[in-house]
Amino acid sequence: MDPMMFDEFTAAVDRVVAMGYDRETAAYYVSRIGDTPELDAAGKVVVRDHDGNVVAVLKDYYH
Repeated sequence: MDPMMFDEFTAAVDRVVAMGYDRETAAYYVSRIGDTPELDAAGKVVVRDHDGNVVAVLKDYYH
C-alpha cells in the first residue's frame, strides 16, 4: 500500500469513527466498502460482510 492509499484509508476510518463507531469497527467497514462503495436508493453507503449481508448503512460517509 502506498502512503497516499494509507492516508485515504485512515481518513475514511476517521470519518466513520466520527459517526460514533469504534476504530476497529470503522476500519472493518472501510475495508469492506473498498474503492467503489455501494449506495442505497437514498445515497447512503451500504456495508456488507463477506457473505453479502448488510451489516451497516452509513448516512454521512462522504460528509
